[in-house]
Amino acid sequence: MAITITATWTEDQSVTMSDASPADGVTSTGDIDLDTNGYDAVLVQIRITWHASATDYADINFYMSADSGSNDDTVAYYNRRVDADAGNTTRLSQLVRDVPYAQVAVTNQSNQEIASLVVDYAGRTWQSD
Repeated sequence: MAITITATWTEDQSVTMSDASPADGVTSTGDIDLDTNGYDAVLVQIRITWHASATDYADINFYMSADSGSNDDTVAYYNRRVDADAGNTTRLSQLVRDVPYAQVAVTNQSNQEIASLVVDYAGRTWQSD
């Protein structure tokens, strides 16, 4: 008898960011606990709604931790610079997998306050019958 293994994605999970509208030069961080929820992977989507006069960029970094965030890495395992799109919303997704805990950090360098910063994710678990 064959065993069927299927992935289940739990969608619309929110990451609580330290600042939902960071000023220029401010870093907003949020924690993602994969271990507690039994996720082997999460697909994280960052949505930045830019101020109408925004210029320059935001830096996005992901850090790992092996101990529930007590000791986050000091060097990002993923980073990306996203150009400001004045008055519009930018969406960026990143897959995080095979770690028990991760932190996302968004540093605003747009010369204006970010109008809105929202980070959501979908977590993956596996089931067999």
